[in-house]
Amino acid sequence: MRNYLQACLLTSLIALTACNTIEHRSEAIAKVPLSPVQNKISAQLLWKNNTGKGIGRFGSRLNLSLSHNNFIAADNQGQVYAINQKNGAVVWRTALKQVITAGPLAYGHLAYVGLHNAKLTALNTSTGVQAWQAPLTSEMFATPMSHEGTVYVHTLDGGLTALSEQDGRQLWRYSLNTPTLLLRSGSRPVIYKDHVITAFANGKVVAMQRMDGTVAWEQELAKPKGRSDIQRMVDLSADPILAGDMLYVVGFKGPLAAIDAQDGNIQWKANVQSVAGLEVDAKNIYVSDAAGVVQAVKRDNGENVWQQPALTGRRLTKPLLYKNIIFVGDEEGYLHGLAASDGHLLARFKIDGSGLEAPLFMQQDILYISANNGNIYAYQIQSGK
Repeated sequence: MRNYLQACLLTSLIALTACNTIEHRSEAIAKVPLSPVQNKISAQLLWKNNTGKGIGRFGSRLNLSLSHNNFIAADNQGQVYAINQKNGAVVWRTALKQVITAGPLAYGHLAYVGLHNAKLTALNTSTGVQAWQAPLTSEMFATPMSHEGTVYVHTLDGGLTALSEQDGRQLWRYSLNTPTLLLRSGSRPVIYKDHVITAFANGKVVAMQRMDGTVAWEQELAKPKGRSDIQRMVDLSADPILAGDMLYVVGFKGPLAAIDAQDGNIQWKANVQSVAGLEVDAKNIYVSDAAGVVQAVKRDNGENVWQQPALTGRRLTKPLLYKNIIFVGDEEGYLHGLAASDGHLLARFKIDGSGLEAPLFMQQDILYISANNGNIYAYQIQSGK
């Protein structure tokens, strides 16, 4: 795995900016040819619509966010849409005339998107009208977090900014040193009681008081090693997941760790690497790792439960758990269904040739998928076919 990660970085599609960032790619490892699968899951298309140009060549970190009965979606070219959840019809569209790098996040009556010109824009979720726009210290590639009147923004320059939900004014900011080279991505902040917890590109996880940004605890999960900037990269760019009092965090070079959210103590570490992210249930953590292997590890000790290498090299999305099924999308636009119990393949569907990178979204028995070209799909899912 270590050799793969080094080769992957050296052959990455490099997109240098003022912050010296690279976009993580997986061309360095050969794709495992897909074997035929007899589908044990059915997926019926309910509706399809297009929301602009998608993520574009810029590689924006875009996703779907639900607001009442509408999805808020955005494209790389500055278009923000409200899409009716039931039939896919466009409710409103707003043109921001700036590259959108992160979001949307819909929370309450506002939807937030991050812009390439280092600004956070808040739109009214009912009308699409801009409520306010706030300057940031740098651009953002992480979905923001909003909670009890405050919006928390993880920016690419290595900090967390707290803004007022009412007018966008800055309430406080936490800053730390940024590595010379980092992934063009970022992790979403997590709310835990009176704390906001963020995983940073320097390998540290920091819990801050929500009121004023005072550091409650700090944990160095991954330590930079090596001589070159690439060797020393330790980004924690996948979104952490909070389950009870336990925070699960994974780095793109590893490790996967369980951290006590109350005091920051590490409960265990596992040799798992990922940029896509995690999913959890009562017993296991599910991860699409850096090589494209889907695996499950035990929540209580990090021991491996199963691994599924059949999707190796396919640049998978974050896993989505639905009943006893794990869904992942891949860069060729396939949707794969795996058994949560042992990882065996249950189904495969070709969704969209542009590829799938955004997190999948499930509500009740309907799976919503946002493709790289801006197409949005709604599928009725039934298991036991």
